[in-house]
Amino acid sequence: MKRQVLATKSKMNLNPRKKFIIELIVTLISIFAVIISTISIVRTLKEDDIAKTLRERFNQVLSGYSLTDNFLPGPLSRIDPSKQEETELTRDEVIDRTNLERASEGLPALTMNVELSTSAERKVDDMFTNQYFEHMSPDGQDISDLAKEADYAYVFVGENLALGNFTDSADIVTAWMNSPGHRANIMNTRYIEIGVSVKNGIYQGQEVWIGVQHFGEPLSVCGSIDSRLKATIDAEKGDLVTKEANIIADKEVIESMDDNEPGYESRIDSYNQEVSDYNLLADKLKNSITTYNAQVNSFNTCVQSGH
Repeated sequence: MKRQVLATKSKMNLNPRKKFIIELIVTLISIFAVIISTISIVRTLKEDDIAKTLRERFNQVLSGYSLTDNFLPGPLSRIDPSKQEETELTRDEVIDRTNLERASEGLPALTMNVELSTSAERKVDDMFTNQYFEHMSPDGQDISDLAKEADYAYVFVGENLALGNFTDSADIVTAWMNSPGHRANIMNTRYIEIGVSVKNGIYQGQEVWIGVQHFGEPLSVCGSIDSRLKATIDAEKGDLVTKEANIIADKEVIESMDDNEPGYESRIDSYNQEVSDYNLLADKLKNSITTYNAQVNSFNTCVQSGH
């Protein structure tokens, strides 16, 4: 009677072994597709590539490669013996005068950024302390180091330096505007934010003003990459590996069983459920990876070519 029931069942459904073989083929195809997708993603998800892109872009800014060389124009030094009377130069006035110059050409005003002003002040203090007047300090520190120390994340940064006996804030901005390189920095359409520091002190035995403008295009203009999504992807990849191992182990058990052995069909049903769960997770992971890669690609495109 038992064999007759089994025979009747076999007419209504696929033979269990054939059913198992079909599901196994589907599983292998699914695993292969996910492996290919995962290999592509592992290559894309390397966050070091993002940092490398930023470093390469900054090196291009410094060298002027594929860009103008106006991001770091030569330091402007002007001592005019005929100008003896001086009033106080201030950060806010320099920023206001700078924005007036931009407005004269229809450009939007730059927003004062605290971090950039901090980096500009450190630059002024360092030049007075170590008695130099260059974009690169004697110990090799440049604007990228100053921005990093001030926690300013950027796509582009630029620096204007000025030294002299300027009479007021308008005078120092005028001096920069009369220099093609410094003017180009002030009028650069990429910049959104500005930081300024102007101080009076002794440089090579003479009382002078040193002014520093730091310009920046913040990294935030390029959007963001969801670190939580990256963590989810890593977790799902781990779950997928575990499920794959379980499927392989169950397959080996099923292959060692006889068709008529008790529990054979329930093993196959359990196996097929594992395969279904695996495929659902694989689809979810693929969608997460697609979303994350879109964020990475958008970010890198912005960093490389601008928003």
